Amino acid sequence: MYPPPGFFCSTGPNAGYTMSDTERDMAALFTNYNRVLKAARDAHPHPDALGRLERVLLGAVLRCLSDDTDSFRRRMDDFLVKFSNFNRKMDDISARLQATRSPKGRRRGISPAAQLAGLYGNDLFRALMGVQLPVATPAEVCLEVALAAQRLIVHDQLDFFINLCEKTVFGADITTIREYNIMAFKDHRKTLEKFVQEHIDLAEAAATSRPPTGQAE
Repeated sequence: MYPPPGFFCSTGPNAGYTMSDTERDMAALFTNYNRVLKAARDAHPHPDALGRLERVLLGAVLRCLSDDTDSFRRRMDDFLVKFSNFNRKMDDISARLQATRSPKGRRRGISPAAQLAGLYGNDLFRALMGVQLPVATPAEVCLEVALAAQRLIVHDQLDFFINLCEKTVFGADITTIREYNIMAFKDHRKTLEKFVQEHIDLAEAAATSRPPTGQAE
């Protein structure tokens, strides 16, 4: 973590000192730097992605101190808003899942979601696209699969932001950064969002068709 805005303010005899524009820009950039890192860590991305983010984000911040500070700060703000929205949906699905979990020991077999554990990126995407839930799948299983897909959306958004930071740091050196096909990225996102909603709908249908507690299933 890096210095918060207060770091640049004097607490000694010159406590009334007013920060210069450059110092205010540095404070704002490092505040966003810390916010972005915290948001990324809370999403539990692949360790490699977090390492890339830490390295390139600091490089982008330092580069912007002598360049277009406002532009990069707005880019970080935009990322935080979008990332927060995607994370909020992931939290909503997780809350639904907790509310619909069966009593311990009631479920039989291996959930499809268990086969998705530990997968990231394209490996997870391919596995998700191969999921075929049978009729009468319990609501919690549908939500587990939806949660895995929403988590991939979150991680993809982080990876996309890292790519933008790498362009800021490395410029036109395309041998250093991973190029994104924007249209392909958007299609990928739409596919995942549709997948998430479909499995939330399946979970709701399964929940409404479940016999009341105490009746035979």
